Amino acid sequence: MLNLKAGEKGIITSVRLNYEAQKKLLTYGIGKGALIDILYSPGFSGLCKITINGKTISLRKSDASKIDAVKYNQK
Repeated sequence: MLNLKAGEKGIITSVRLNYEAQKKLLTYGIGKGALIDILYSPGFSGLCKITINGKTISLRKSDASKIDAVKYNQK
């Protein structure tokens, strides 16, 4: 997910976290096939802010690096 820049949208392709972390993220709707919008991901901070299903959440970059996403090209 860190390959996306601020303002870009993406679709999650896989989540490579342990079971408990995946379960917690699924309560927010973060799972395979979900559409996300990257709001803020500065290079100097350890957090990134995303919007998913109308909710804005922050994730640690260490966790976000284990979530794979591809850029969503809206046409």
